Amino acid sequence: MSKQVDPKKPVDPKAKAVQPKPAQAPAQAKAPVVDAKAAKKPETPALAQVPKKATPAAPVKAAPLPVKGAQAAPAQAAAPQKSALHTDIDKIVVDATKNFEHKKTSKTEIVHEVKEVKITGDDKKSYTALVVYLPFVYVKNHKALLAKIVNDIQSKKKLPAFIVSQRTLINKKPDFKQKIPRNRTLTAVYDSILEDLINPGTIIGKRQRYHLDGSQHTKIFLNDDSKNFLESKINLIAQIYFKLTNRKVTFEFRPEISYIRVPLIKAPRAKAPKRGTAGPKKESAQASQ
Repeated sequence: MSKQVDPKKPVDPKAKAVQPKPAQAPAQAKAPVVDAKAAKKPETPALAQVPKKATPAAPVKAAPLPVKGAQAAPAQAAAPQKSALHTDIDKIVVDATKNFEHKKTSKTEIVHEVKEVKITGDDKKSYTALVVYLPFVYVKNHKALLAKIVNDIQSKKKLPAFIVSQRTLINKKPDFKQKIPRNRTLTAVYDSILEDLINPGTIIGKRQRYHLDGSQHTKIFLNDDSKNFLESKINLIAQIYFKLTNRKVTFEFRPEISYIRVPLIKAPRAKAPKRGTAGPKKESAQASQ
């Protein structure tokens, strides 16, 4: 309850000093004094430069360095390492090439890849065969050396070996507008693999059969002259070719029919008599008359 002040009662002079003043008046009077002093003091150069110098000194930029090193370590570890079998076969190929008469090399690594293919023999036992991938240029320049390399690998490893050229295969994509060379297509590469497996035999014919389930079967006719050294490997080559290309193949030996083109012999034509001269028939007719 607010007290009522009597206007007739004399006012005590001490009461004015004790009487509290409103709180807003001193706040409004002292606020600008405090703001003016605070605005002048923080403008010292020492206070303004301390936080700016502290930021570059912090070791924030040094953190990415171990991260880059950590990413590089698995990349080096992911590099394919050669197996002992790959190293041994590579040594056999290098030694044979160094002693070759026509094309010698100073390289220490030639073999591109070595695959171990599991096959089933006629006695229904599982065996292992080696497929050695060599560069295409090497096979092209060392055709006379391939038979020696195969014999060396089979004698040292006691396993059947085959040499295949390393070829590039280009799969056509929907947005691929460039024309693919013939020797980079799937059909050409698979046909070349078959020729490498039956080397030095020759293919004289093919017959292809397509089944209703989408699968296909190819019958290969080989020259009868290669029957001596390929007859024992026919089942082996068919299984290896199916493992590499997923295509079924059967072989048959046939004698190669050769045709000889006989040149045509033309009879010389009789020369026609010139105009204005009587032929021999007319003279004989006049003599008879």
